[in-house]
Amino acid sequence: APIQQFVFGSVLVDTEIIRQLLYGLALILIMLYRPNGIWQKPDALKAAHG
Repeated sequence: APIQQFVFGSVLVDTEIIRQLLYGLALILIMLYRPNGIWQKPDALKAAHG
């Protein structure tokens, strides 16, 4: 909240809301760029690389 007070002069959005939004965005990005998961199974690696 100190950053919001410095930039905007008041707290516009609760810090917990911002944290949850960033966490959700990170999950969506991981699902888009790593659909097989962060740690892939060995058989999935073989199929992906030929």
